[in-house]
Amino acid sequence: METYLFKFSGCLLVFWLVYVLFLERQTMHRFKRFYLLGAVVLALIIPVLTITHYIEPIVTDFEVAPLFIPIEPVFTEIPLEQAPFWNLENILWILYGLGFLLFSIRFTVNLFKMYKRISNNETIIKRSFVYVLLEEYRIPHSFFKYIFFNKLKYKEHNIPKEVMLHEETHAKQLHSLDVLVIELLQIIFWFNPLIYILKYHIKLNHEFLADQAVLNQGSDAKTYQNILLQFSSPDSYRDTDEYQLSSAINYSSIKKRFTVMKTQTSKTRIWVSGLLLLPIIAILFYSFAEKEYVEKETVDISQLQITSTNEGATEAMMTEYNDWMKKLNTNSSNLFIAVGKIERIVAIYDLMSEEQRNSVDKHPFLQEITPDLYHVKPSIPSTAQFESWKNEKEFAIWLDGKHISNTELNNFKANDIAHYIGSSVHSNAKSKKFPQPFQFSLYTKDGFNKFYKEAYVNDYRALTKTYSNEIDTYLNGPQTDNSELRILKAQADKLYNQFTKEELEKHNILPAPPVPSKKEPSYSKSKGGPNFEDTKDIYNSARSIELKILNNNSYLIDGIKATKNTFVNVFNQLHQDITTEVRNNIMNIHVTSAKEISNKEVWFIYNSLQDYGFYRIVTPNQEINRAKGNTPFAIESSFLAQEKPIMLILINRHDELLVDDELGTLESIDKKLKKLAKAGKSGQIVSIRYDRETSKEMISNVEELVKVHKFKLVSFNISPIMSILINRKDQLLVDDELSTLKSMENKLKKLAKQGESGRQVIIKHDKETSKDMISKVEELVKANKFKVASFDMSKIPPPPPPTPSPKKTKGGPIEINGATYYFKQQNGKTTYYNQYGKEVDINKIPPPPPIPNDATPEQKAKMKKATDAYMKANSDKVGKAEGENGEVFDVIEIPEDLQGSININGETFYYTTSNGKTTYFNRYGKEVKMDNLPPPAPAPAPESTLDFVIRMAKGNAKFFNEGKLISSDEAIALLKKNPKLNINAKKTKTRQPLVYISKKPIVIEKN
Repeated sequence: METYLFKFSGCLLVFWLVYVLFLERQTMHRFKRFYLLGAVVLALIIPVLTITHYIEPIVTDFEVAPLFIPIEPVFTEIPLEQAPFWNLENILWILYGLGFLLFSIRFTVNLFKMYKRISNNETIIKRSFVYVLLEEYRIPHSFFKYIFFNKLKYKEHNIPKEVMLHEETHAKQLHSLDVLVIELLQIIFWFNPLIYILKYHIKLNHEFLADQAVLNQGSDAKTYQNILLQFSSPDSYRDTDEYQLSSAINYSSIKKRFTVMKTQTSKTRIWVSGLLLLPIIAILFYSFAEKEYVEKETVDISQLQITSTNEGATEAMMTEYNDWMKKLNTNSSNLFIAVGKIERIVAIYDLMSEEQRNSVDKHPFLQEITPDLYHVKPSIPSTAQFESWKNEKEFAIWLDGKHISNTELNNFKANDIAHYIGSSVHSNAKSKKFPQPFQFSLYTKDGFNKFYKEAYVNDYRALTKTYSNEIDTYLNGPQTDNSELRILKAQADKLYNQFTKEELEKHNILPAPPVPSKKEPSYSKSKGGPNFEDTKDIYNSARSIELKILNNNSYLIDGIKATKNTFVNVFNQLHQDITTEVRNNIMNIHVTSAKEISNKEVWFIYNSLQDYGFYRIVTPNQEINRAKGNTPFAIESSFLAQEKPIMLILINRHDELLVDDELGTLESIDKKLKKLAKAGKSGQIVSIRYDRETSKEMISNVEELVKVHKFKLVSFNISPIMSILINRKDQLLVDDELSTLKSMENKLKKLAKQGESGRQVIIKHDKETSKDMISKVEELVKANKFKVASFDMSKIPPPPPPTPSPKKTKGGPIEINGATYYFKQQNGKTTYYNQYGKEVDINKIPPPPPIPNDATPEQKAKMKKATDAYMKANSDKVGKAEGENGEVFDVIEIPEDLQGSININGETFYYTTSNGKTTYFNRYGKEVKMDNLPPPAPAPAPESTLDFVIRMAKGNAKFFNEGKLISSDEAIALLKKNPKLNINAKKTKTRQPLVYISKKPIVIEKN
């Protein structure tokens, strides 16, 4: 019941949210009416619908027989304590019943009042409607075909025709039917607030429909709205609540009704809204409907498997079984039964063929050894029982499987015990250690779950672990006798078949893998026996596994569902009759998916199956063949596809570390990672990049540090796998060795087989290298799945000069015309370099352009500084000139052809100087005149006192006028009236500023 109510409420909530967000204010009122009613109906139906999932049945390969043992039951009379009547469940049902009764009475009373109102007043039949004329004043309302008016106003024709048409619309469209349905649901679900919300929207939409009908008849919208306002007066609301079953003209928000009247909805929107419902209903159906898992009907092939796979018990098994039965029959009273012995004997019997069973005595175990522990219901002791167990002379006590003294029960209460079992002890069964006549086992909640709810699970997992270990031992041995594995497999399968489907899913229980087959001994043909070569095709014929990639990192492996965590475990259950070595020669993995399979996914499959073994992995776009030695395609842009790393570590060929662009050590990396881990950054990516000559030891040390602090590791080699140089004569130099296209191709193929595909190959060439040779080399590289980085060496600038000796260097950077240049002085000679380290001729450095007339003082100062620097560096290009008025000024020699850039008013302009004339261009290459440049932006105007007060008011400040506290509104009004008032603001410890307003000058005290 609780689940149904939750699902019903969830569906109703979704439908209501869609209505409020997308539909309510639209004018498609008829559609909205059926949407609201349909929402209630669907919310009632969807939780009881069932989605059936058909799954593959689990087929076992042996006969399952129940396991029994003779046990003499001993019954002890245990007093039962009745549960108290006033528990939470009963109280809730009583409250629900009271609510149901009250709402039922309310509904019945309202119906009776409606009937009395119709029968006790004058009625007039008009067309298909019945007007009921009331003596008392009531707002016009309707109930089915009955429309209620005040008698006096009707006789005097004081009821507007719009009102009459409004109520007739309610009656004609049977709005009362909707109201009755929702009222009945309100009786059943009186506790659910969503029912009341839906009822409000249903009745409000009725008013929308009636309003629309009035306006469609040609009534003036403003006149009609004024009439609605008259009926929405406080007096008109007085008796509205009395008519819960009727439709009244003044129902709900008049403002909202006015808004909807003005709205127009297109037909396209109506169609789109209708289509919107389909995915919503589908999502709700899939989310809230019941799900049932049904095994597919299949041909009963289990018997065939039993016949073909049941080889019968071995001679050693038969001997063990007969010897044990002989002991049981001759000396059963003194026979010591070891733990697990009975299960082993029963498993051997199950493995026997029918002929073998007929030749031996059947084991006498007629009662189940392991009772159905999972379905045991907890029995809680009464307080009296619990207190009686403290008597150490009468009771021996075990708690959660461990013997405790009776006094230890003082540390517990009766309700701490979730379950108990006990029995009396016969006199011949008592011991010195436990002489008490009664023995009881008590279980706490955790103990009950462990010993009962999870008893089978723990036993099964322990058994399958033993079985798996035995398989490993067997596969590493001669593999000639698998009888012990067959016994363990039979025991595991017997436990597995006791689980329900729900238990298998809950605990993620998987069946035990098959028993590996035995290796047949080989015989030489000379002795006349069978030769292993004649039978090896039976064992080594090709096999395949179908692997389907599903959504959400899940898989279907030969019909068995798996996740990334259980991927290897599921594979280890398949084809265990052959070894890894054999699988490496015959096993084909066929990978399919509804979506494109990424290279990253193929790498996961490839790495996960290395220990299991495979011959080929085949996907729609690639094939990994063990015989060819190839690996999956490289994961393209694997680092870029990841989130941004929290730390970047570079390791060069000398094992030097650069951590986030700073020199580091292993110790500094460890400290940084610890700090990041404490800040809660664990789990984020740390990227490690290294060179192919970096030592493996250093890479391993850094990776271990990252893993220890639980960060994600992205580690890759950033050096190219191959370097190819093509000279102007089309000769090849591959990794500094002369080579040909054929030898280069062989090297690439060898690297691809080693799994290096996807790495970068650098191709360097000269501008005179033929395009045909460059194209051939690039095609060969791409054909072997490597990345190509090809570039023209002639376009690469030379490296910067070596750092000069400090003793010989006297200079540093110098800024000329807005650009930085570097120089060194050696042996009396000065050499200049640009920012790329390329030597430049100082004579060709462009002089600064003339200073514009409209430049700001800051710009003039900056440009003068550039001019002075140029003059200092080019003293031979500076001369003196005399003006017309006799003034003398410096003149800079302008070369015939120069170019450069200049920043004016925050914008960059470019210029060229040719034959003494300078031309300026903007950043788009369009010529501009320096005289037309815009002036710099003016400085922002200071904040006015009124603006300051408004800003302080928003900051929740307190205001004082001549020492008297005033409100923020009063302060703003004062400043609007007199902007010249003096203001002083002070900060306080409470972060609430104080603002003082005064006509007098404000004196600021200095501390």
